[in-house]
Formats: sequence, structure tokens, C-alpha cells
Amino acid sequence: MKPITGDNLTQRAIDCAMEVHRRLGQGFTKDLYENCMALELTAAGLPFERGRVPQMIYDGQRFDFTCQTDFIVADKLVVQVEAVDAFELAHEQKLRT
Repeated sequence: MKPITGDNLTQRAIDCAMEVHRRLGQGFTKDLYENCMALELTAAGLPFERGRVPQMIYDGQRFDFTCQTDFIVADKLVVQVEAVDAFELAHEQKLRT
């Protein structure tokens, strides 16, 4: 098995997400997509945590941050699952954050 590096990790996680989308298609709930993503990440041998609330530190100050992540893969990559009819500006802004 390849070591988990940044680019390799990102591609492997994208491959998992694409497999979920290929097999399920659209129209299901976020919970179902998350559960299937967990199965794919496990099958790919990628370690992950679900539901962690990351710490936000800015200029040495710790802030409360209430954004719960869907997945943190290999303690390096945040994966958020969205199940929406249309991708909107608010979704893009959340992704950039």
C-alpha cells in the first residue's frame, strides 16, 4: 500500500466520493451519503474520524469553533458531504473555509 501523502490522500478520498456518487447517484439524504463514504474510506484503508470539531487558533488565540466536520481523513484532510439540489455560493464559501 502506498504511504499516505497530501496529494495521494486527496486523490484517494476523491476516488471514494466518486464511487459513492457512481453507485448511488443523486437524490438521497446526507446521512446515507456519509455512511456510504465511511464504508468506502474503510475499504480504501484510509483512517478517519467522524464529527470532530476542530480547534481554531488565530494569532496564538484559541477560539470556539462550532463547525463539526463530517470526516477528517488521516488527520490531514477535511471532507464535508453535501446533498443539495443545486450548489450555491454559500456551499462554496463553506468549502473555502
